Amino acid sequence: MPPRLVFVPKPCVFCGTRATLTNAHVLSQAVRAAFSDPSVTGSFVYRQSRQADGSHAAHSHSGSWVDVKARAECTRCNSGWTREIEESASLILPKLIQGQQTQLSVQDQQALASWSVVTVLLLQHTHSRAAQLVVPASDYAGVFEARSPTALMKVFTGYLEPPGRGSRVEASAEYLAEDRSMADISRLLESDGLPPPVDMYAYTATLRLGFWVAHVLRVGSSHFIERVSPAGPALSPCLQTIWPAQNAVTWPPRSLAAIGGLMGLARSIDNTRVAIV
Repeated sequence: MPPRLVFVPKPCVFCGTRATLTNAHVLSQAVRAAFSDPSVTGSFVYRQSRQADGSHAAHSHSGSWVDVKARAECTRCNSGWTREIEESASLILPKLIQGQQTQLSVQDQQALASWSVVTVLLLQHTHSRAAQLVVPASDYAGVFEARSPTALMKVFTGYLEPPGRGSRVEASAEYLAEDRSMADISRLLESDGLPPPVDMYAYTATLRLGFWVAHVLRVGSSHFIERVSPAGPALSPCLQTIWPAQNAVTWPPRSLAAIGGLMGLARSIDNTRVAIV
């Protein structure tokens, strides 16, 4: 009998199950519906401005909401725990997207942080393989196990007026992601007498939806993560830590425009005197 090809499904990025993967929108209809004027909001801008080797403008393109799909998770994850996270966050996200002042409870912050991390991980699978960040498989497995950000992550939120607001060039959403050098962080850990990193992966990912900004920092050292805080007179008023959440906060903080917008936020970790306390 001649040999024949057998189709082996790719594993789900979260649970590892080999099953048919969904090709689902990363941003749900409930999130997309939060934008008040679909005639001028509907673009999604992706940027990856720097990789670990220092190269710039590694990836940048824009597309419509329809393009923001990821074939990465199985039906069980998509209709189960990630759907539950999405539904929890969707109770509060529309107000933030529209820039409304909102009191965020600890539970709200936890829901937003979990949704932000799941969304960032899925957004990596909307890119070509060459343009993806070095996100280790352990991040997907860790988020699947915890149903929340892992101990190697910290999540912040901010506020920024959409560029081109009120015009036909308005970008309703932006995504900026960068690899980071763990070598520099390892030297900081060593100089402070802290344990070495558990792995050599590090990245930042920033997502803006309307006026709302989520900023995820992932570093291969929980000791480093514990010590990272938005410090200094410029950065501190512009960011609120939502993972781990400790107390209720009133959103929004000061606009990130004061520090140069999303790129200014991305550069903040480059200056440890500002980003680490």
